Amino acid sequence: MQQNKPNLVVFDLDSTLTMKDTYLDFLSRFLLAHPSRLVRTIALPFDVARFKLGQRNNSWLKQRFLSAILAGVSRAELEAFSRRFVDGLWVRGMRQSALSRLAEHRESGDRIVLVTASFDFYVRYLAQKLGIEEVVATGAQWRDDRLTGKLAGQNCYGVEKLRRLDALLGDQRDSYKVITYSDHHSDEPLLAWADEAVAVAPSASLAATAHRKGWQIIPE
Repeated sequence: MQQNKPNLVVFDLDSTLTMKDTYLDFLSRFLLAHPSRLVRTIALPFDVARFKLGQRNNSWLKQRFLSAILAGVSRAELEAFSRRFVDGLWVRGMRQSALSRLAEHRESGDRIVLVTASFDFYVRYLAQKLGIEEVVATGAQWRDDRLTGKLAGQNCYGVEKLRRLDALLGDQRDSYKVITYSDHHSDEPLLAWADEAVAVAPSASLAATAHRKGWQIIPE
């Protein structure tokens, strides 16, 4: 009799394990701590408008925010701020229903991967608190130990998450039962790729898809 496959559990981060988008929260709190950088953000509302009009994509907008607010920050300063940010987020910003599921999977000995479009410079500290060793995230570029304001590689968003997981697993994909948790419709390719999809406090678009496809829904 064939044994059941081990579980590979994939968690999105923003608004899945957390209550809201961590990147915007991080940037906002960094600006509050460094108000002299506010002048660098003057053009950002116009950048957002171009994105909303479909003239630019998510990756372009993410890099525009990164460059305006964090370019030139030293690695030591950003690491110290990232640790403080994660400590605060842990107290005020985590989604308990998803954390309970995460704890169940950890106790069962499942392989867990955190896959997020957010930046690695703070995500790795949050992953440590979550007890997750494998992390796939968007990278930020450094030069002489200072943030350049550019992405290192592709934005880990949408189908890029699936591409990264394929690269991580290689020919091991069929050795696992894959369970994926996400809140957002941009992760529909990842959810459809899984053997079991779970929509966590889903966006309206993802909720409609989840109902149509019979995916499990964890309400807010």
